[in-house]
Amino acid sequence: MSNDEDLSLIEKPLALIVDDEQISRTVLDTMLESNYQCISVNSGPSALTWLANHHPDVIILDMNMPGMSGLEVCRHIKLLPEMQDVPVIFVTGSDSTEIQDACWESGAADFALKPVVASTLLHRIKVHVQNKKRIELLNELTYKDHLTKMHNRYYLAQEVPNLIKQVIRDNAKLSAILIDIDHFKGFNDTYGHLAGDNCLRQVASTIASVLRRPSDKVIRFGGEEFLVLLPYTDESGCEVVARILVESIKALNIDNRVSKHNVLTISAGCQVVNAAIEPIGLETLISDADDALLEAKSLGKNRYVRFASRQLSSAG
Repeated sequence: MSNDEDLSLIEKPLALIVDDEQISRTVLDTMLESNYQCISVNSGPSALTWLANHHPDVIILDMNMPGMSGLEVCRHIKLLPEMQDVPVIFVTGSDSTEIQDACWESGAADFALKPVVASTLLHRIKVHVQNKKRIELLNELTYKDHLTKMHNRYYLAQEVPNLIKQVIRDNAKLSAILIDIDHFKGFNDTYGHLAGDNCLRQVASTIASVLRRPSDKVIRFGGEEFLVLLPYTDESGCEVVARILVESIKALNIDNRVSKHNVLTISAGCQVVNAAIEPIGLETLISDADDALLEAKSLGKNRYVRFASRQLSSAG
């Protein structure tokens, strides 16, 4: 099997090209376009803005840019938990020991010398992308629930603390939404466990489709419970997401004769913690969201409640 055939087995990877010179971006795009989806930006800040909502498979980064240098950009990228597995390859005009050390210290995976030799750059990118895919597969087996394909409790214990540390460093807010499928035991008893499994998959997929940012996480917390974590999200943002989730699950129109609505619904409890004024503890965060969830259940289900203020909203 040829190298090209190897690469074709991988869904066309997404490459982010960061260079302040238009001609350099065009050259790199031309080199990569046959095997990669390419997005080009002309500055470090533009790259960080784009990365807030996207997850590339590789980043090609010019080292010398005005304003924010490539090294600064790389250091910012590697502070983002969701970017830890994304290889950054520098394009630089020098291979001095000092430059090489700076590349590695900033978190880069590799570098290519100018003028760029297409075959060399393509080979290096291919190796790093394939390694990333292998790591993703291993993470899939380790950190994902086999039924719903959402993150599992092991991921919650091992990886979410890193997300919390990042939020704390930035003195930002972290929102949690704990979700429970209403009358799920009755649903299973009425329609059978195979229908219950399919229901869990549909609910999980719908929850994931509502979330827009790579940093947002969905975790299968228990049998029919899901935990949504929304870093850098305030109270109003958390409530918007919770409302959309409640409405979206009901809109699936999954038959559930056990419910007074005759369709499947969820209840949700929300909590928001501000790292700037209070410590963020994962257990406390989940416990508070669980208290709000219990109140949502007691008030009739098919709704969300936010902890503390107990501001209530119902999807009807």
